[in-house]
Amino acid sequence: MSPKFVPFDLERWQSTWENRVRFNLSESGVHPLSVQELLGLAAASAVPLLEVRLGYAQSNGSDLLRERIAALYPGASPDQVLVTTGSSEANFVTCWRLLEPGDKVAVMMPNYLQTWGLAQNFGAQAKAFQLHEKEGWEPYAEEIRTAIAPGTKLVVVTNPHNPTGHVLGDAARKTILDRAAEVGAWILVDEVYQGAERGGKTTQSFWGRRRTACRASASAGSSQRPRSARRHGPGTTTRRSAHRARRITSPPWPWTRTCARNSSTAPAASCTRTFP
Repeated sequence: MSPKFVPFDLERWQSTWENRVRFNLSESGVHPLSVQELLGLAAASAVPLLEVRLGYAQSNGSDLLRERIAALYPGASPDQVLVTTGSSEANFVTCWRLLEPGDKVAVMMPNYLQTWGLAQNFGAQAKAFQLHEKEGWEPYAEEIRTAIAPGTKLVVVTNPHNPTGHVLGDAARKTILDRAAEVGAWILVDEVYQGAERGGKTTQSFWGRRRTACRASASAGSSQRPRSARRHGPGTTTRRSAHRARRITSPPWPWTRTCARNSSTAPAASCTRTFP
């Protein structure tokens, strides 16, 4: 672990004030709908919702949910999907599963900064590569290659980007993929805003590369809709990796986890961190 704990200052600030103010200018999502408004948009009856039983959900996501998530990713199967309670949990599980003290992590900036602190608190060294406003929020290729140094275990990318909304160009995307492959790094991709592009063209997923962990939002029922304020995480991975990541998220008591969609591809080494 890091000798000095790195707090998640942004989230602490938001959680302290977001429910105490009339106008919240810090949020990156849209104003949430009420259940009544959502049903009205769908012209749907409330009766099926009222008949839902309030029991424990399947901790890794129901079979039907994982089937529908897997269908969003060419070549993915339900066994490769791990459902988490929000993308923040997906980030935590991915970092917990992959990182060991002394590892290196490259992080695209500006960023939500959760993984920046997580990496350091797990004992890894975090190094940033910047998006540059004067370049239309594109990163410099040389800065990408420098940040993803030999020995890097994880590369953290957001695409479409939060908060700028920028979608990486083909050249930058290829540089990240090629450099990560060159050094043997995993890529953790935040694709929460995929499908909410104002230009109408859905951003290509990073999914399909062998060492890629994607996470996205299904907070409004479909992962291809504009996202609500809180991210919820789904995604895809190998069967063995999903099973091992589930060992982290599923302690032996029944009130474990449920919600949307998380994709994390983890290496074959067994996880050494367990719940007390």
